[in-house]
Amino acid sequence: MKIDLYYNDSTISKDGTIIGYRKLGKGPRILLIHGALMSSHDLMKLAAYLSKDFEVFILDRRGRGLSGSHGLYHNLAKETEDVLAIVEKEKLYNIFGLSSGANVALHAAYMLGNIYKIALYEPPISDITSVNYNKDREFDQEINELIEKGEFGRSLVLLIKASGESKWSKMIPNSILERWMTFVINLQAKHIKRGEISLLSLIPTIKYDLRLELESEKELENYRSIKSIALLLHGNRSSEDVVLTLHKLNGILQNSKIIRLAGLSHSSPANNGKPEIIAKELKLFFQDDI
Repeated sequence: MKIDLYYNDSTISKDGTIIGYRKLGKGPRILLIHGALMSSHDLMKLAAYLSKDFEVFILDRRGRGLSGSHGLYHNLAKETEDVLAIVEKEKLYNIFGLSSGANVALHAAYMLGNIYKIALYEPPISDITSVNYNKDREFDQEINELIEKGEFGRSLVLLIKASGESKWSKMIPNSILERWMTFVINLQAKHIKRGEISLLSLIPTIKYDLRLELESEKELENYRSIKSIALLLHGNRSSEDVVLTLHKLNGILQNSKIIRLAGLSHSSPANNGKPEIIAKELKLFFQDDI
């Protein structure tokens, strides 16, 4: 997929943080919000597919790319204020969010009240009633501790294996995979292309995404007041927990529907996935505004 010319722009969030974003295409406007271990660059192919029919804005969430740091008091409200800043500047009323970016999009719809449509791809919202809840929290703690120690290769291996997306990773001993991943992380940091963000700088941001997951679970009942039309998307290769979360969310939101997409997994909307399939669904969902 050829990525057409895009432009960088920025706005100022409520606390004074610079929030940068990319924009491309012409037509009705859509805001894309990336997930963990990502920046706006990772949704460029999705944006390119959409840009034939829409003007697409891709947010760089705090601590990444064109945007300022997370700050001392990062939370879901702060990221919602970042969305508000770009929504007000660019007159945006349709949002797509991937993973933790979907958590941000969902909370923005709740807080702002003027978002017309939201499309959410596999938001990681914990369910305190789940039998896996305590195990998931222990996993989060382990990841945070590894990042604090600077053991990025090991933390990334744990995340890859936990996601279940890479079957080959389960066949390789952790010790070998961790050494290889550390090599890849350091090598990639030395060969960054224009507009890309290194894994070396993205891995420390994982703890902020884990924090958003915990905050989102406490907000679930509040989301009953959301009036936005919602599309809930997931792949058939994603975990059972993801599917259960979406069905619970579908029972909370006033106007929503779920679509299961064959052959897709958690990172499918990103550049290295199958963004053309996601783009097709988003075009159908947002086409009322064309």
